[in-house]
Amino acid sequence: MKLFYKISKSLIASIFMIWIFALNFCFAQNISKPDKAITSEIINSYFASKKYDIARKYADEFKIQSEKNKNIKDLKEAYHLLFMLDSVQGNYKSSLENYKHEIACQDSLYNSEKSRQVSELLLKYDTEKKDRDLLLKEKNNQLLLKQSELQKNKLSETNLIRNISFGALVLLLIFILLIFRRYHINKKVRKEIDSKNNALEHLVAEKEFLLKEIHHRVKNNLQIIMSLLNTQSHFLVDSAAKSAISNSQHRIHSMSLLHKKLYQSENVVAVSMDIYIQELIEYFKQSFDIGNRIRFIVDIQPIELDSARAVPIGLILNEAIVNAIKHAFPENRKGTISVSLHLTAENRILLKIIDDGIGVSKDFESNNASLGMKLIKGFSGELNGKLKFETDSSLEISLEFDYVANLANTSSHEINDLSA
Repeated sequence: MKLFYKISKSLIASIFMIWIFALNFCFAQNISKPDKAITSEIINSYFASKKYDIARKYADEFKIQSEKNKNIKDLKEAYHLLFMLDSVQGNYKSSLENYKHEIACQDSLYNSEKSRQVSELLLKYDTEKKDRDLLLKEKNNQLLLKQSELQKNKLSETNLIRNISFGALVLLLIFILLIFRRYHINKKVRKEIDSKNNALEHLVAEKEFLLKEIHHRVKNNLQIIMSLLNTQSHFLVDSAAKSAISNSQHRIHSMSLLHKKLYQSENVVAVSMDIYIQELIEYFKQSFDIGNRIRFIVDIQPIELDSARAVPIGLILNEAIVNAIKHAFPENRKGTISVSLHLTAENRILLKIIDDGIGVSKDFESNNASLGMKLIKGFSGELNGKLKFETDSSLEISLEFDYVANLANTSSHEINDLSA
């Protein structure tokens, strides 16, 4: 009995050892040959239980499987698992490479998803566009059908009215023809009159526009000349040459200001002398920086003159005022310059420029052959005016010439001379 008990005990122990060996063998086979259907959950379970070698084998197989199936999502997960395993095991270089591969897979997934979404949106847009086009074509067809029906109804009504009115129209035909002929003649006459009036208005407006444009361009050209003279003066050393250029700039500015007033005003052939002379005097004040040293007394009547007469007056004022500022008040002496322009009882214009400076000699007019004196005399002759010089205590320049009230009679020759 004891022998049987010992034999049974040994047999049971042997069977238990064989069973344990079989279990270990099967477990080793499962480790060496993983299943074909490997998932990330299996690898994560081994990673969580810190069986890193087994997890790495499954992860490598999972990566190969994903590459073979071209599954970017699983391949990204495989690189992520390898990155975690390398990080835990201290293999940082391999961990960084796996992380880079993971990011590349993630970008590829993102781009694929965006491409898919864009394709879906384009498909949806094309579908909706086709639907809208079909709906629009259907509406157009319906509209055309309605228009066709309306035209048919209108044609029927027209035929009916024509048939009804035919008899009456025959009886009234002669009378209507006479009335129509008379109406046509009157309409033609009115049309011709309106056409001529419109053409005349257009010509007047075009003439005014062209005159304004001419004045504007002349003013711009004069400003360019002033700028060129100013630039040239910087390269000169001779004071006489600089003074000559400065005097030329003042003369050009007086003409430029006149053209500016002409193209800015509604009247393109006449300029208001009171506004023009006031602005010209302000320019001299600023140019010579006289401050309060020289005071101007201005008495100008609101007289309008055509450009052919306003330009010589502006240049005469320029020469007289500049000469007074430069020579009548030496050593910063204070004084007064009076400028007046009046219409006399004889329908003549009287211009006076008076300064209370140091005065000039009595033979000033006969001995003075300067350019300024020649210009004053020349422009006075252009105006057919009477020029006088009074040199008793100071210098008084007076000019009297005829006033032309009808500005429309200004000759085109004078305007062309001024533009030239």
